[in-house]
Amino acid sequence: MDLDKAFICRLLQEPGCSSVVEANVTEVMLFDESRAAYLFLSDFFRDHGKMPAIDTLEQNIGSEFREESPEPMSYYISLVKKRWKGNRINEALREADRVLVDKQKVTIDPDASIDVLKTALQEISQIDTVSGDIGLVDLRTNIDERWQDYLDVKKLGGKIDGYPFPWEAFNEATMGIHPGELWMVIARLKTGKSWLEIAMGEHFFRSGVSCLLVTMEMPISKMTKRIDAVFSSLPYGDFKRGRMDTDMEKKFSESLTSWTLPERPPFWVCGKGRMRTPQDLDLLIEELKPQVVLVDGIYLMKVKSRADSKWEKVSTIADELQDIGQRRVVPIIGTSQFGRKVNKNKINAGSEDIGFAYEIAQNADGVIGMFQPEEMKAGKEMLIRLMEHREGEPVNIKAHWDFANMNFTQKVVVSDADLMGDDDDDSGGRIQY
Repeated sequence: MDLDKAFICRLLQEPGCSSVVEANVTEVMLFDESRAAYLFLSDFFRDHGKMPAIDTLEQNIGSEFREESPEPMSYYISLVKKRWKGNRINEALREADRVLVDKQKVTIDPDASIDVLKTALQEISQIDTVSGDIGLVDLRTNIDERWQDYLDVKKLGGKIDGYPFPWEAFNEATMGIHPGELWMVIARLKTGKSWLEIAMGEHFFRSGVSCLLVTMEMPISKMTKRIDAVFSSLPYGDFKRGRMDTDMEKKFSESLTSWTLPERPPFWVCGKGRMRTPQDLDLLIEELKPQVVLVDGIYLMKVKSRADSKWEKVSTIADELQDIGQRRVVPIIGTSQFGRKVNKNKINAGSEDIGFAYEIAQNADGVIGMFQPEEMKAGKEMLIRLMEHREGEPVNIKAHWDFANMNFTQKVVVSDADLMGDDDDDSGGRIQY
């Protein structure tokens, strides 16, 4: 059987090209006249809304397409993809071997070879990825589905339909974080972004949601200590120094045992050594299939870019993370920093104040800002602002920020009118309570 011709002949029997497009089959997976035929069919259907007659195809391509294709389209799609995967692997192995050794300098470059293999693995994994929103919908044909979608939302009775934030006001404004969204947590250096991500991760985890937390800024061991302190509600200062009393040690021991309960979802922590690039994250999501991904310090990722400027590199990272989240249908929550002009007392900074790249805000579905003037730090409080969100209004909350009791819950909602102070005044703004 000529697989390529059988594929084209079966495609001619389809009402359109949607099934092939949704399966991520492209013309590069076919050869010679069958590749030309596939491109012709795609263009013809796009222009005329129907598939051409066999005679029309043969006249334009100059080859016959009358091979018997009795099996369903999915069968030929699977064979074409399987063949392409084998060819792609062989091609990658040859290229990896070629770049491994520089014969002129008599040196080896294993990193370049590894990058070639990673790229191939990423392309192969994407072929079988079920991506969101790649289909073609005629809105005249799915009226019942859209009505049912509304009824499903109505049944929630105002409850959220995404993964819940730890703060009621944010859930009210956003209905939670949804698959495919990119969220960013922005704060000044050493303001507590990592702690906020852990607090969110703990809330997801206790809601039965599997999480992957990528730590780009600190070792896994240090991040794990923080996670244990939050999950066990331990006073972090005493915990990290081994100064807890017997009751607290018993509490920690029982908390560790609870991780193995059958109803607990997975919670993975990945270090910087394995997570150099967004490509690495893409492959790990494919392997683990977490429901939520948290990345602490996206600006520390590496990208293949000739650009020298930091903002161009971070812009590329934001683009790639957004693409990964949408393709893998998983929310990604990353952290980054405000620019240096945002001093510690400035509490009404906006997206234009984000460091490295304004494109971060353009890519993100939601931006959360963290602010802690001196009086809030003394009062064990943090101002957490939902600065931007595609589907809702901004909202500000004052949250507990108590490391003795590991309490990061919502305290009170703060109106925009209460955010007072001169943006450029070092004395900073003051919240009126």
